[in-house]
Amino acid sequence: MSWRSEHNPPAARATIESRWLRCPDGLDIETLIGSPVPDRGTAGVVLNPHGGPHARTTFEYRPEWQALQAHGFLVVGPNYRGSDGYGTIFLDASRFDLGGADLRDCLRALDEVSDAAAPEFIMGSSYGGFLVVRAIGTTSRFRAAVAQNAAADIWSLYGQSDIPGWVDWEYGGILGAAADRIHAGNPLENLKQASTPTLVPARRRRSSGSGRTRSPVARGAARARRADSICPLSARISPAS
Repeated sequence: MSWRSEHNPPAARATIESRWLRCPDGLDIETLIGSPVPDRGTAGVVLNPHGGPHARTTFEYRPEWQALQAHGFLVVGPNYRGSDGYGTIFLDASRFDLGGADLRDCLRALDEVSDAAAPEFIMGSSYGGFLVVRAIGTTSRFRAAVAQNAAADIWSLYGQSDIPGWVDWEYGGILGAAADRIHAGNPLENLKQASTPTLVPARRRRSSGSGRTRSPVARGAARARRADSICPLSARISPAS
């Protein structure tokens, strides 16, 4: 599938295709692959996990993909376990294990298409940003990363955002065994291992009516402070809209 856009003129169409891969536990994962525009060379591979996690990367017009493809990047969008559209069992498969098997699904999808010689990058927003921060804390394979409005500190997400119920559902609460799960998988607590240059853009976006933010800017600042002495990281905060 391809679209006509400013980044994708008719003479040089960027295309997107679907591929399926089987994980070691037998689960089948669909991944969308955006190929570089022909004759632009290969600048690298960008892993772009979607947010949610209960969302999905689909065959829709994605201007950021089009721009990357037009500049020679191959883009990988895995619909990791927990994604919507593949049944209830698949939807709940990441519950109590966020940043675990779902991140491994993403890295496996990248392994399937990545050339060993090509530089690899990762970008994501919201829960996609969660996976980005989790990834840079557990692997050094990426040349650079972008974690936009990342839900990367579960404790502050519970206390500062408008969706504490999301934490209750995904982790089973915040006490006892749930607290252990949060501590084990909380991306912000794994940054001691990080060495990947990372951009952390945040936007002061308010949820409707409540005055509380979905992805509080304070968490972006916390990530920058935590990582400042660990890896090259830059925070950018935009005005409220």
